[in-house]
Amino acid sequence: MLSYKQEQLNKKQFFKKHDFRKSRKLIFALLFVLLQVFAGFSQSEQKIAGLQKELSLYIANNDSTDIAKTYYSLGKIAFNSERNYESEIYLKKALKFSNKSEQRMKIYSKLGTVNWRKGKFDDAMVYYRKSLKFSEKIGDKKYQATALNNIGFIYAEYDNIDKTLEYYKNALEIRKEINYKKGVAWSYNSIGRVYNELDSLNKALIFFNKALIIFREINFYEGESNTLNNVGNVYMKKKKYKLAIKHHLEALNIRKNRNLLYLTAESYKNLTKIYIQISEYKNAEDAVKKGISISKNIKSKKLLKNFYYQLFELNKSKNNYRKALENHLIYSEYKDSLFTVESENKISELEIQYQTEKKEQKIKLLNTKNKLNSEIISGQKSKLLFLIVGSSILLIVFTIVLLIYFQRNKAYKMLVKQNIEITNLEKTQKHKISKHEISNEQQIINNLLTIIEENKYFLNTSCTIDELAKKIDTNRQYLSTIINNKFNSNFSSFINTYRVKEARRLLLDKEYNKYTIDAIANLSGFNNRATFNTAFKKITGISPSFFKKEQNLIS
Repeated sequence: MLSYKQEQLNKKQFFKKHDFRKSRKLIFALLFVLLQVFAGFSQSEQKIAGLQKELSLYIANNDSTDIAKTYYSLGKIAFNSERNYESEIYLKKALKFSNKSEQRMKIYSKLGTVNWRKGKFDDAMVYYRKSLKFSEKIGDKKYQATALNNIGFIYAEYDNIDKTLEYYKNALEIRKEINYKKGVAWSYNSIGRVYNELDSLNKALIFFNKALIIFREINFYEGESNTLNNVGNVYMKKKKYKLAIKHHLEALNIRKNRNLLYLTAESYKNLTKIYIQISEYKNAEDAVKKGISISKNIKSKKLLKNFYYQLFELNKSKNNYRKALENHLIYSEYKDSLFTVESENKISELEIQYQTEKKEQKIKLLNTKNKLNSEIISGQKSKLLFLIVGSSILLIVFTIVLLIYFQRNKAYKMLVKQNIEITNLEKTQKHKISKHEISNEQQIINNLLTIIEENKYFLNTSCTIDELAKKIDTNRQYLSTIINNKFNSNFSSFINTYRVKEARRLLLDKEYNKYTIDAIANLSGFNNRATFNTAFKKITGISPSFFKKEQNLIS
C-alpha cells in the first residue's frame, strides 16, 4: 500500500503530465496557424517583389496609369494577407497617381473594406460613399451595388436596421437586373443576417439557403463559408446546438484551408459563444485563445472587442467574477475606440450629403429640361411668384416640423417622468394573495407571479414557457391561455414587461450609473441590444438611452 507522500507525488506527476499534454495541443494548434500565415506571407512576398520591379520601371517612365494599377495590385495582395495597415498605404499611393474614374472607384471600395476591417467605420463610410459616387458617374452597376451593400454593412455595425435593410435591398435589385449571380447570393446572405438580427429565424434561413445554393453552384468557397457561418448562428438562436456546431465547423474548415485569417477568427468567435451556452468551457477556452491569437496577428480591434466580451461571458458563467470584470473593462475600451459619438455624427452627415447630392442631380436634370422648354415657361414674374410661394411653403413646412419636434420632445420627457413615478410605485407595491379559498386557476396565477416577481425568473435569458409550466406544475397550453386571458399578453411580451421594469429600475439606481446600455440589457435578462431597445420603447414609449439621459437631468 502506497504511503500518503507517495500518493501525493504520483498525483502531482499525473497532473503535470496532463497539463503538459494540454499545453502541447495548444502549442501545436498555434504553430499550425503560424505556419499557415508564414506560407501565405512568403507567397505574397514573391508577388510583391515582382510587382515592385515593374513599379520601378513605370516610375522611371512616369507612367501614372500603370503606377496606380501596380500600387492597387500591391494593396490587394497585402489585403488578402490580412496586412491591413500595409494595404492602406499602397492603396492611398494608388489613389495619388490614379486619374481614371473606374480605377478610383475600385481603390475607394477597397480602402473602405480595409477601414471596416480595422474598425474605423466612419472612414470606411467615406470611402464607400466615394466609390458609390464614381460608380454612378460611369454607370458601373456592379460596383454601384457593391458600394450600396457595403454601406449597409456600416449601418449594421451601428444597429440601424432600417437603413441596413434599405441599402441591402437596393443592392439586390441592381444585381438581379444585371444577372450578377455572386452579388445576388451576397445580397441574400446580407438580408438573411438582418432577419436573423430581428429574430425572424425561418425567414433568415430562407435567404441563407438561397445564397448557399448559388455559392455552391459557382464554387465560391468564401461565400459558402460565410453562409454556413450564418446558418450556424440561426440554429444557435433556435437552441439546436448540434446543428449550429456542425455548420460552424464546416465554415471553419473551408476558411482554414484557404488561409482566410479574419474569417477563421470569426468562426472561433461563433464556436466560443455556442460552447459557453452549452457549458463546454474547455472547448470555449481553446476557441477563444486561437481567435485572440489570430485577431492580434491581423490587428483587428473589431474581433478583439468580440473575443473579450466572450471571455467576460465565459468567466461569468464559471463564477470567476474578478476575471470577468477585467475582461469587460478591456471589451469596453475596444468598443469605445470603435464607436464614438463623432463617428455616428460623421456617418449621419455623409448620409445627408449623399441624399442632398442626389437631389441636386435631379434638380440639374430638371433645369436642363426647363431650358429646352423655355418657350412654354412664363416670364420672370411667374418665376418670382413661384419662388415666393415655394419659399412660403418651405417656411410653413419647416415651422410645422419644428413644432412637431418640440411637442414630441416634450411628450418624451413627460414619459420619462411617468416611468420614474411608475418605478417608484412598483417599489412600494407587492403582489397580494387572497387568504380566502382560491380556484385552481388563481393558484396557478399566484404561483406564476411568485416565480416571476419574487424569484425573478425573467432574468434567465433562456427562459421558456415549457420550463415555466413545469415549475408551477401545469401544462404549457393552459399556462399560455392564462397569460393571454389574465394579462392580455403572449409569453414573450409578458416576460419582456418584467425585464423592462427591471431595466428601468437599474437605470434609476445611482449604483448602475456607469453601466452601459448593453450591460443593463444583459443584467435585465435580454440577449441582445436590438431586442432590448425594441421592448423598452414598446412598453415605456421611449428609448433606454433617452430615458437614461433625461432621468439624470431630472434627478
